[in-house]
Amino acid sequence: MCEDAVCRLLRGTGFRVVSRNFICRDNSVYNGNGEVDIIADDGETIVFVEVKGRESGRGVRAVTEVTDAQARRIINAADVFTTRYFSERGERVIRIDAAGVPLVRRKNGYTVDFDGIEYIENVYGFYEME
Repeated sequence: MCEDAVCRLLRGTGFRVVSRNFICRDNSVYNGNGEVDIIADDGETIVFVEVKGRESGRGVRAVTEVTDAQARRIINAADVFTTRYFSERGERVIRIDAAGVPLVRRKNGYTVDFDGIEYIENVYGFYEME
């Protein structure tokens, strides 16, 4: 539900979602596994997005919800994904973003407060892919 809302947000800004829930094993960058919620591309920039959903009122902060271990997994996934799928496509900017998605409790479960999504670009800096 939260990832669907963030994908919708990305598509609305001209990105094409190219992968969801990307996982890789034993990458050499940090000698560990990689994982990221959403990978999107607009032809110039590839974004790797970590999505955090929390019940409204709990103060969803996209940046502070991402732990150091998760950041390492995102970087590993970005390294593996770009090497596998984008190494022959020319130079691209690689960006790591985070999205905090507020959930509103309803009678039959939760819904996303789309207008309340906190989307933060370039959480960990960026580098040029060569």
